[in-house]
Amino acid sequence: MLKTQVYCEYQLDNVLLYGYVDVIGKTLAVDIKTTSRYEADSFAHSHQNFYLAALRARGIRTLRYVITDFSDVYAESYDYPLDYSVQGRQIITFCDFLEDNRARITDTRIFGIS
Repeated sequence: MLKTQVYCEYQLDNVLLYGYVDVIGKTLAVDIKTTSRYEADSFAHSHQNFYLAALRARGIRTLRYVITDFSDVYAESYDYPLDYSVQGRQIITFCDFLEDNRARITDTRIFGIS
């Protein structure tokens, strides 16, 4: 373990994705998750997978989710490079929704306006 609560950001076209990964090591990032019911590969299309691309410059090559349902512990690992096409389509759809509803959105921070 080298560092905890590491800030990550990744620019995808005009969208800035950001967050904190729980732990990084030399080539591994770990994010800890809790759930009431675990299903295998449930993080395969998580937007947090962009942490892997965001941390590439720091030498991170694997993102591992450590998941507990408070009975068992599970792990899912994803290696660089990943296919982000599912997440990319979701982000485009969400951005289209935001633009279509811009007049109704009162919190302008979502558009990068303070």
